[in-house]
Amino acid sequence: MEIIKEKCKLELRSHVSSCKVVDRAFHWHESYYEISQVIKKPCRFLVDGKSICANEGDIIAVSEQTVHKFIVDYDDT
Repeated sequence: MEIIKEKCKLELRSHVSSCKVVDRAFHWHESYYEISQVIKKPCRFLVDGKSICANEGDIIAVSEQTVHKFIVDYDDT
């Protein structure tokens, strides 16, 4: 029996950003999850055709290969 070592690139990115009113493009990630937490003012996430309203403190996790985008309706979100 042959055992093959799996090659996997593990990467963790973290950043905090303040957004003005914006409607980002739909996108997806081939091999990682996106986890977002709303720190200030609500925003919306469109995930797989569903609209999710997120408020301060909410955490949204989007799995790999899932089409999504976020919409910021208020400055300084």
